[in-house]
Order: sequence, then structure tokens, then C-alpha cells
Amino acid sequence: MSHVSFWSVTASFVERMTGVVHDLEQVPYRTGERDATQGLGLRLAALDATASDAPGHPIEITGLELLVEIWPDAKDGHGSWVTGGTVLGIGPRPAAVVAGYVDLLFRGADGGRRTYYRLLTVDDPDPDRATVRLVECVKEVGSDWRATWADTTTVHTRVSRLPAGVLIAAELDTADGLAFTRRVMNGVLTGLVLESEGVLRVTPYGIARQLTTLRGRGWPLTFGTARRLAFRSAR
Repeated sequence: MSHVSFWSVTASFVERMTGVVHDLEQVPYRTGERDATQGLGLRLAALDATASDAPGHPIEITGLELLVEIWPDAKDGHGSWVTGGTVLGIGPRPAAVVAGYVDLLFRGADGGRRTYYRLLTVDDPDPDRATVRLVECVKEVGSDWRATWADTTTVHTRVSRLPAGVLIAAELDTADGLAFTRRVMNGVLTGLVLESEGVLRVTPYGIARQLTTLRGRGWPLTFGTARRLAFRSAR
């Protein structure tokens, strides 16, 4: 896939997360928009699923490639586009991350900070065979700096399935196709069905590996991240 940016992208890195999600009653679901309310409630829902007796199964999000804007956005976070990755365990076949975004450490509508992931996955290049799923993740940052490690490595996760035959990611190798898909991903996605929720984690090795993949103007991004974590209580 060729990477076409609509921002002055200045940094990139690769991330990996692993954990267990638990099966849910398959009920209709819709997302919110890409705004300060995204991710609200996902942490509690994922913890409830983890504490339930619902069957669980391991999943892994690996090779997640992010292109990050180092300058703060309107929510005082760092927006990014996802340009690659693979999700294992959400279906019978590995699923490629074909589109999505991550908003890093933005200030939410509730006054807290969080990182929110929205990943579109496809498990087969043939549209007639493919299952399209949406993976959403949240890292909640609390007010206690002593919990920084847990806050930034605990990933509350939700998996939902798009209706059969729905294809919102097409012609991603063209500027027009990529722009269309990104507009769709930024908005409300309807007609989904919930499948599972749970908790993933980033390991110490994963953090170390992530730092080795930092490219571009990584230091301003690193300093911005450190500032948001250090002054999290001054909201």
C-alpha cells in the first residue's frame, strides 16, 4: 500500500499488543465520531467482560504502523493514521489492518486523557470471502502518576463485525480512495455487531521494540508525550 498523508506527518513507530477477549452476546452496535467522546465506557465494558464467565480467546495486534502528527490537535493530543498491521485471533484467518487511526493522549470530554484506536481489518483479499471487522482500543490515563506504566500499557479492547458485503476500504493505493476511507473511518459506523471485549497489554519488550522503530522527528513527539503524562492532573 502506498502511504498518502494529508498532514505534515513527521514521526512514525510500530506497536504490538497481546491479551484475551471474551465472547459477547451478538447485538447491534454503532460507533461514535472521531471526537472528544470516543472511547468513553470502553474500559469498564472490557473489564466487565474480563470478569464474566464468557469464553475467552487470545488475540494479538502486531506490526501496527502509525504515522503521527507531532503537533497537538484540537483535543491537545497527537493524531495518527494507521498504515499497516495484522490482528490474529479475532477470526479463523489472520486479518490485515487496512485502514484506521489512533489518537494519542488526547483530552476527552470527561477531562481525562486517553489513547483511542480504531482499526479496520479484512481477513481475505476477495470481497466475496472476506469478513470485515472493527477493532477499537482504549488506554485510559488516570490522575496518579505512579500508575503511568499500567495506564500506558493496558489496552481495553472491543471487536465488532461489519455486515456481510460491506466494503468501506477500496482503492487504498490511490489518494482519492484513501481519502474516502479515512472520511468514513472518522465518522459514525453503523450496522455493526458486537463480538468480543477484553484486555490486551504491551509488554516491556514491546515498549523497547517500539522505541527502536521510532522514525522521523521522534523527539518532539516523545517530549510531548512525556509532558502529557507528567502534567496529567493539570487539566
